[in-house]
Amino acid sequence: MSAAAVTVLARLAERTYQSFSEAAGQALDLLEESLPPGVVALGRFDEDERVYRVLDVRGATSEALARGTVLPMPREAPNPDVELLDALAIRSWLAVPLLASNGDALGALWALSTDENAYREEDWALVAVCARLLAAEWEGVQLRADLRRLREQLRDRDRTDHVTGLPNRQSFLEALEREWRLCKRGAVESHMVVLKLPNRSEIEERYGEAMATLMLKDVAEALQAVARKTDHTGRLDDELMGVILVGCKGREGAEAFVSRLCSRIAHVARERPEVPHPVFGFSPLGGIEEPVAVLEAARADLETAAAALAAEREAELAS
Repeated sequence: MSAAAVTVLARLAERTYQSFSEAAGQALDLLEESLPPGVVALGRFDEDERVYRVLDVRGATSEALARGTVLPMPREAPNPDVELLDALAIRSWLAVPLLASNGDALGALWALSTDENAYREEDWALVAVCARLLAAEWEGVQLRADLRRLREQLRDRDRTDHVTGLPNRQSFLEALEREWRLCKRGAVESHMVVLKLPNRSEIEERYGEAMATLMLKDVAEALQAVARKTDHTGRLDDELMGVILVGCKGREGAEAFVSRLCSRIAHVARERPEVPHPVFGFSPLGGIEEPVAVLEAARADLETAAAALAAEREAELAS
């Protein structure tokens, strides 16, 4: 075996390739160079159809063995079928399965030749070693993908409010800082809207905590439904939610968003009459010295609106 072949096998064993496709390509190149003239192919196992499909191929092949070609699996083995062998004028071949650590079939490596008795024992050994190393790499790729998904799920869980499903305060404030910096550079105009359900304590006393939580979820779902993908929503505390309307020019645009949100909430309220309309506060992101001041300004605007609403109710009760 050449020094180059040993190097390739060592790299496969150490799993120093950037991707499985790179590792597979190097293994096939090695087999094409080291084995007698012919075709070398890598296939993946299709669980649903119980066949192997060619992923990559090297050598003097034809359209009969292109990427995606189905190699049927007689007697649960990765052997190419007779018709395909005849079509390619194959007279000798090697086939080694790629097996996961639990014994499941992942794929297979094939070496095909038009010559009789083309392969020796050491050729089979080389294909078998490559198959074992590629199987380990394949499992490693799948494991790393699973770990990435798990990390993303954990990250999302840490950045999500478990009651409403909205991004939590930390996530919202990070988005606020990013959008505030863009506004400061003049790259975009944006507006913040904060909202809360009035008299939540009264709602809990009257309907119970479970119903109050359900109302909160209804409003959060309406907020997510009306917000665009480019907007940022979040739950800031027990009562307060917010949305950053990216590219929203002025309060008029923010009020138009609130109008759509109120219509959505009214639709929910028809099914659950207890859901009250939120109170809103507004603030632009531009022209304010720091991100936290944007939130403070929006909250102050909301408190002003809440005080005005309370005064209206008192006047109605007094009349």
